[in-house]
Amino acid sequence: MKGKKENVLEELVRAGSLLSRELEFKSLISTLVDQSLDITKSDISCLYISKNSDIRTDYSLIHRRGKYPVPNELTAENTIVRFIAESCESVVFLKRREHIFQDILLNDQMESGIALPIFTPKLKLGTLILNSKVPFFYNRGKFKFLRSEEHTSELQSHSFISYAVFCLKKKK
Repeated sequence: MKGKKENVLEELVRAGSLLSRELEFKSLISTLVDQSLDITKSDISCLYISKNSDIRTDYSLIHRRGKYPVPNELTAENTIVRFIAESCESVVFLKRREHIFQDILLNDQMESGIALPIFTPKLKLGTLILNSKVPFFYNRGKFKFLRSEEHTSELQSHSFISYAVFCLKKKK
């Protein structure tokens, strides 16, 4: 049988391990949001995480960077939240206008945005949303990793099909 000191020591080690994992997670989140803003030169970078594993759940803001106010929560009724949760596809919104995806703009001063799903093969975690005050900010020039017109065309076609399916589901 273990003594009281050994039990306390085990609890301290366990608590320290849990705390260090928590700090690593916070550091990872911070790095993701901060570097996304720095690399893209966006005006806002926000990471929203789903409140539970249900596909129809609200998303909570867990880290943001940028000087503009943004919502602390995106509801399950939000078109961007629903589309990304159902399709795991990114959304690019080039210019402010009436559109099904206009919710991607988190602040009235923003003109263009991109929403990127964050997920593992087993779990949909949330979405990273970047916004810019500049219209057409997230254009082809920002996506230099797309090496060929064929790949770009294939990606656009896949996104269009996902969008069409989403719209059909919404009508039902």
